[in-house]
Amino acid sequence: MKTIFLTSVQKKDIINIRKVRKGDIMNTKKRSLALLLVVLYAVTLLTGCSSAEMALYEASLKNAEMLSYQDDMEASIYVEMSGMSDEDMAEIQPILDMINASSISISQRMMVNEEQTLVKGAIEMMLNSPMGPMPMGIWLDVNVTDDDLYFEEIIQLPPMLTQEIPEMAGKDYMLLSSDVMNETMGIDYSGIMEMSFGFQEEMEDLVEEFMDNWDYSGNDLRYVGKDTLDGESVKVYELDMNDEELKDWLRYFVEFSIEEGYLSTFMEGYMGLVSEAIPEDGDEPELAMIQNSIDAFLSDEGQAELLILVEEFFDTLDEIELLNADGIEITYMIDGDGYLVATEGTIGLSINPKEFSEAFGQTWTMEEEPVIDVTITFSDRITEINAIDEIEFPELTLANSIDFYDVVNEEMDAMKVLVDEKRVYYDEQPRMESGRTLVPLRKTAEALDMQVSWDDATQTVTAEKEGKVIKLKINEDTVYVNGEAVKIDVPARIVNGRTLIPLRFIGENLDSGVEWDAPNNAVWITTMQ
Repeated sequence: MKTIFLTSVQKKDIINIRKVRKGDIMNTKKRSLALLLVVLYAVTLLTGCSSAEMALYEASLKNAEMLSYQDDMEASIYVEMSGMSDEDMAEIQPILDMINASSISISQRMMVNEEQTLVKGAIEMMLNSPMGPMPMGIWLDVNVTDDDLYFEEIIQLPPMLTQEIPEMAGKDYMLLSSDVMNETMGIDYSGIMEMSFGFQEEMEDLVEEFMDNWDYSGNDLRYVGKDTLDGESVKVYELDMNDEELKDWLRYFVEFSIEEGYLSTFMEGYMGLVSEAIPEDGDEPELAMIQNSIDAFLSDEGQAELLILVEEFFDTLDEIELLNADGIEITYMIDGDGYLVATEGTIGLSINPKEFSEAFGQTWTMEEEPVIDVTITFSDRITEINAIDEIEFPELTLANSIDFYDVVNEEMDAMKVLVDEKRVYYDEQPRMESGRTLVPLRKTAEALDMQVSWDDATQTVTAEKEGKVIKLKINEDTVYVNGEAVKIDVPARIVNGRTLIPLRFIGENLDSGVEWDAPNNAVWITTMQ
C-alpha cells in the first residue's frame, strides 16, 4: 500500500529526470515552486489538529495498516461554459454533452503482508460515455523480501488504442516487469528499496510532528454525529469550504510547512531518494543539476526567497475565483474499528481564463471572455477490510499480450525466446538465418544456467553445464561436444559486439526441449528439471 505509492511516484520522477538534458532548465525559484506542488499533493488530506481533524488523521493512519481491502470509487464531471459566441458554443456543446454524460468507476482490490514486502493488487476501471464503455485494468505483483526488488505490472489495453495500432491488433494486455525496466532504462530498483523504507519511516515521524504543531484556527471540518452504513454504525464528519476559506487554508498550510522546516525536510529526503535512483553511469550534468537544486532549495536564502514567492503567489491568487458557488463539500465516515470506510462529496471549480491571465500579468487578447464552471461529484467506499486472501490475475499468452520491452524498442514483431516459460530479454535481437535461430550468448547462458568462457586468441566460446562441454569457434561450422566434432548449418558469429550462437544446437545438446512457435514468432525452451 504505502510501498506501491512511493514506488509509483519514484518511477514517474525518475523517468522525468532522465528526459532532462543540456537544454533550457527552469531556474531554481520556479523549480522550488514545482516541488512545493508535490508536497501539496502528498499531504493534501492533512487538514489540521482539531478533534475532528485528528479523528480523520488517525483514521487515515489506521487505513494504512490494512492488510487487504476492496475500494470502489465512482466519479463524474459536469461542465458549463458561458461568455462564448453562439457559433463557438455550437461547436463546443457536443463535447460538453459527451463529458457531462460520462462517468468513471474504479474498483481496487489490494493485499499486503505485515512487513509490506509482498504486495498484490488489481485495479479495474470503466469509463462510461455515450461512445460506449471503455474498460481498463492494472494488476500489480511486488516482492521485496529478497535483496532485489521484483515486480510485474499488467496493464489492460483500451480497445480504442489497439484498434489504431496494427501491431497491437488482438492484444488485450501489456506486461511491464522490473527485468524490463532494468534492461531498457538502466534503473536498479533494488538499490533504492532500503532507502524507500527508511524514507517512509522518516515521513511518518514528520507527519506526526506536523500534526502536533499545526495550529490553524479554521473550523472547516466538523463532527456532525452518527449514522448507519450497510447496517453498521459510523461517525460522520463533514468538510465545507468556500473560495475564501480554501485560499486561507492553502496559504496557512504552505507558509506553515516552509517556516517550520517541514517542506525542506520532506524535499531533502525525497529528492535524495530520487537522485539515488539515477543510474551510476548517468550524465554528470543531470546529477549535478539535481544536487544543485537540492542545495539551493535547502539553503536559508532559498527558503526565504521561497516564502516571498509564496506570499506573492497567494496575494495574486486572492484576485482569482477558484471555487464556484458549490464550493467543496465532502462527507467522511469512520467505522467502529476506526477505519475511514466512506467518502463522498462535490467540488465546484470556477475557471476564468481572462481573470487568471490578467492576475499574473498577461494581456488578454481574445474578444470573448469564457467562464467555465466544473462540478466534480464522487463517492468512495472501502469494504472487505483484512478479509481478502486471493487476487485473480489475467492469464497472459504471447497471443493476447505484448511486452513493454518490445514497445519501447519498437520490436513488437521481434522474435521472442522463452526458457521454462520465462522471457529472455536481449540487447541484440535474436534472428533467423538459414532456418536456424541465432541468439546472444550471454543472456542465453544466464537463462540456461550455463558456465561460459571466451578465448579471444582462438575466437572460441566454451559452454559447460552438468558435465557437458560445448566448444564453438566463431564463423566455423564445426562444433565440439565433449571433444567429438559435430557439423552445424549456421556457425556462431559476432554482430554489433555480441556473440550470437545457434540456439537449437545449444539447447538440444544440453538435453533441453526446443520448440518453434510460428504464430507467435517465438522459441520455447524447456530445460530438464
